[in-house]
Amino acid sequence: MINYKLQNDRLVFELSGELGMFSVSKFNEVFATALEETSNYEVVMDLKQLEVMDSCGLGAMVSALKMVNAHGGFIHLARMKAGIMELLYLTKLKKRFSLFTSLEDALVAPPRLPL
Repeated sequence: MINYKLQNDRLVFELSGELGMFSVSKFNEVFATALEETSNYEVVMDLKQLEVMDSCGLGAMVSALKMVNAHGGFIHLARMKAGIMELLYLTKLKKRFSLFTSLEDALVAPPRLPL
């Protein structure tokens, strides 16, 4: 499941459950709709309730990052579980995203320049 809201002038997505083969189309749809509705490309993804992410989910995250980077935006990832953090490290995607242990830190952190 994915929900979004504006908080601290940033577009905050709350992901829960699984981000994988069967849920990436909904993620992509909601993500694109939120960007279109808000024209806000400063994104924080709160992953506290996200239990599982597979390679399809990783691909969706990278696509989302490319989309916001094309508009001068960024994505900060916050409060992810150890397994998801390990996946980002193993795939070296930790270099592409700013990672935060708290939502509050992600909401006030400066943008990260695209690599």
